[in-house]
Order: sequence, then C-alpha cells, then structure tokens
Amino acid sequence: MIIVLVILAAALALAGPGFFGSDSSGADPVAVRNMQTALMAVDVYYVANGTYLGLDNPASGLARFAPGLRGDVSVNSPVDLSDAHFCLKSVHGHATVYDRGPGGTITAVKPLGCA
Repeated sequence: MIIVLVILAAALALAGPGFFGSDSSGADPVAVRNMQTALMAVDVYYVANGTYLGLDNPASGLARFAPGLRGDVSVNSPVDLSDAHFCLKSVHGHATVYDRGPGGTITAVKPLGCA
C-alpha cells in the first residue's frame, strides 16, 4: 500500500503543474518568472486604479509598478479593449509566454483575444 502511495505521489508531482493552471511546461523559466512578477504588478495596478485601462502607459502603467521588467514584459491590448481584460507578453531569449487576464494561464501559445 505504501508503494502505491509513493508511485501516486511521484505521478502527481510530475503531472501536477499541467493540471493546476500552468501550461508553460517547456517554456523558459525566466520568462515564466518575469510573467509571474508582472501579474503581481498588474494586481497592484488594478487595486490602485480600479481598471486595466492605461496598463500600457509607459509613465504610469506596468512599467511604474514593475520597473525591472521594462524590456522583458510588454502589455498587448486585448482585441476587446475594456477595463475588464489585459494581455501580457514575456520574452526571454528566444522564449515567449503570454497571459490574458484576469484569471488567465501562463502559456507559450498566444491566447485568443490578444492583439
């Protein structure tokens, strides 16, 4: 019985990230970490402004709340531009990851609805 539990635990450890909101397996870990940092900055921006509009403003948007990510993470306007959505793109080397939020998943595939 213990052996079965050990095997199940190992399988869950390997498969877990794909099942629990991360579709970035195989993506560059630096690009993913930069995206995670940017997403925290987006949350702070939203709390401060009550909207996602203006997130792409160089003076007062994401660059202000995450200044160390200026060259790595960019804001792509969603096709349905509103105060309810945002699109981010994180590039590191040849790797690119995306997120369309809120509540999106970091993925190596550009999400539908992002310009």
